[in-house]
Amino acid sequence: MEPTPTIFARLGTWARNSVTLKLISIGILLLLLLIPSSMVEGLITERAANRDEATAAISAQWGGPQLLLGPVLVLPYTAQQTEDGHTTDITRYLCLLPDTLSSRGTLAPSGGTAAFTRQWCTGLSCTCRAHFKRRPWPTWA
Repeated sequence: MEPTPTIFARLGTWARNSVTLKLISIGILLLLLLIPSSMVEGLITERAANRDEATAAISAQWGGPQLLLGPVLVLPYTAQQTEDGHTTDITRYLCLLPDTLSSRGTLAPSGGTAAFTRQWCTGLSCTCRAHFKRRPWPTWA
């Protein structure tokens, strides 16, 4: 006659051969491994938000509308103004735009770093040439 196994021996045999216990153990391990996975996902989300914030900050400084305007010739002149029988000299300014304007330039990309994010901006190096024709002095000036 064989000795009857103890309760611990029977539990050990059941634990070694039980598919249900193995599936439950795998499920618990999967749930435990989801914790570091969610922490890494949170870090990725935070860094993406930092990148978007840095891009918005650089775009606010560089990304607005840009105009290339030519020179304006400003000529000061003195005019007399009479008010209540009292004459005063005042300085006014006549602004003249050029008849022709030519410009040559090069666009050069330049990189900037903000919040550990590299952003590309464009810089312009430009030379302008303007030609003003001689005009008669306006009668209203």
